[in-house]
Amino acid sequence: MVGFWSESTVFVAKKEAKINKRKGSEIIEYLEDLVYEEKQLQEDGVYLTLKRVLTFLKRGDIDFGGGEYRESEIRGISPERISPEDKYGWWSLREGEYLIEFNEKIKESIPQEDVIILQPALRLIRNGAYHPTIIIGEPGSITTILYVGKRGLSIKENARISKLIIIKS
Repeated sequence: MVGFWSESTVFVAKKEAKINKRKGSEIIEYLEDLVYEEKQLQEDGVYLTLKRVLTFLKRGDIDFGGGEYRESEIRGISPERISPEDKYGWWSLREGEYLIEFNEKIKESIPQEDVIILQPALRLIRNGAYHPTIIIGEPGSITTILYVGKRGLSIKENARISKLIIIKS
């Protein structure tokens, strides 16, 4: 059987289960450094905006015990302004994997029993790119991996590329 998400309900194998999601107006209270609240606020979530894009230069190493763990070497990519009067620049990304960071941060005041979910916005997916849907386990900065398809993608600074939803437990 196939499951799918609707606005506030999950359907799995013809069985309906209500999801108790926080409203976007509630979620805003647990975020800091929003770029433009009116554009980011949604009924059931909040759009997050792109702050920084980094590229992987060298591979990392992961072992069982952690004694040989080594993080990948990364470097920030500078956005480029198309014209001198532009306030924000664009990242022109080729096919590949990137580490991205969002402007918004999760405040310490968020209830620990809530489940915080970051999912890619449809505008990102419809342009051949995505990031994994993840559960965020701690307050602070939000980062994830962005995968860009073979056609590449241009993304403007502060673009709304992801949606944060919170499920009350």
